[in-house]
Amino acid sequence: MNMIRRERLTSETRALANKPHSGFMYVGRPSPWGNPFKIDADNNRADSVSAFEQYFWGQMQDYNPKAFVAFRENFLRAARLAWKPGFGITLLCYCRANEACHADVLVTFLKERSK
Repeated sequence: MNMIRRERLTSETRALANKPHSGFMYVGRPSPWGNPFKIDADNNRADSVSAFEQYFWGQMQDYNPKAFVAFRENFLRAARLAWKPGFGITLLCYCRANEACHADVLVTFLKERSK
C-alpha cells in the first residue's frame, strides 16, 4: 500500500529527507515548498495554513498561472523522486503532528493525484 502522509522532521528523518527513493521529502522552510505565510502577530496557524491553501490552489490576488504551474510541476517532480515504491512518501515539516500544517494541503494534492 502506498501511503502519503506528513510528520514532524526529526534528526532521524533529516538524514533521509530528499534523498532519491527514501520515502521522505522536506517541505518546510526554506525549501521551495515551505509555507511563505508565517505565523505572527497578525496571522495565527489557521490563517497561515489557509493562506497557503489559497496560494497553492492558485486563488491568490496576484495569481500568475505560469508561476503556479511551475511550482506544482516542480513539486510533483520532487515528490516522484523521493517516492519509495511500495511505501509511498512522508512529507516532513517542523510542525507537530497534532497541529495544522501547510503540508496537509500538499498531502491532499498528492492523494488526489495518485487516485
